Amino acid sequence: MSSQSSNWIKKIVAVLCLAGSAMAIYNVNSDVGPLQKTAETIACGADGCKQLVGLQRMPTSTEFTFQVQENSSRLQKVECARAFLLFGDYDCKKAP
Repeated sequence: MSSQSSNWIKKIVAVLCLAGSAMAIYNVNSDVGPLQKTAETIACGADGCKQLVGLQRMPTSTEFTFQVQENSSRLQKVECARAFLLFGDYDCKKAP
């Protein structure tokens, strides 16, 4: 392998790393409002939950914890993950 080929491979890997980092930062810092509404509907139905009590944001997913009813200690977690690691639509489901 020539030195010139090696330099191109290094540049491509560097660009991919930068793009992945930018996508991860975007996933953690983007607006979570619409996703929260979807998660709340999954957790408690159309009537909604009492309140959001926990939110954990990661580059590849977001986890919501809702208080299901007023004056209740019952909590429901919903995990929302990207379709393709760092990009694609979110798919949300109740956590066990």
